Amino acid sequence: MDWNLDGDAHAMIEYLRRVIELRLRYPILRRGRFLSGEYNEEMGLKEVTWLAPDGAEMDIERWEDAEARTLGLLLDGRAQPSGIRRAGADVTLLLIFNAHHDAVAFQLPEAPSGSGWLCRLDTSHTVEETPFQRAFGEEHRMEGRSLALLELVQQADNAVI
Repeated sequence: MDWNLDGDAHAMIEYLRRVIELRLRYPILRRGRFLSGEYNEEMGLKEVTWLAPDGAEMDIERWEDAEARTLGLLLDGRAQPSGIRRAGADVTLLLIFNAHHDAVAFQLPEAPSGSGWLCRLDTSHTVEETPFQRAFGEEHRMEGRSLALLELVQQADNAVI
């Protein structure tokens, strides 16, 4: 094994360290429950909502669109985290996947108790770039074949951390 790593290898290691750090930071990414997307009447929410690039919830027509290459996954941190019937206390996250080779503008959805989105990771950016904030309804440019992880900014918390 050649342990003489060049600059690109060190950059990849740092990027992977950052991804692991994010996975550990957000318990919602490690839940053991299958995501059903069903509306929970008792809590008044869905644990996951699949979104189209215009920020609207995916419907049957959009799921069956063979040309669709971009979608969002809204994980509601208030949803029941386990088999015990109680509300969750995690942050709400939005993951955006772009499998298309071209860039796609993804309109950021509104979310309860939030004031915007903080981009924690975008695979089209370097790890050194600081997190940046986006408003509801604003477009996030998803470069070709990329993934973004955004955290809901709570209404009382508008600081970039």
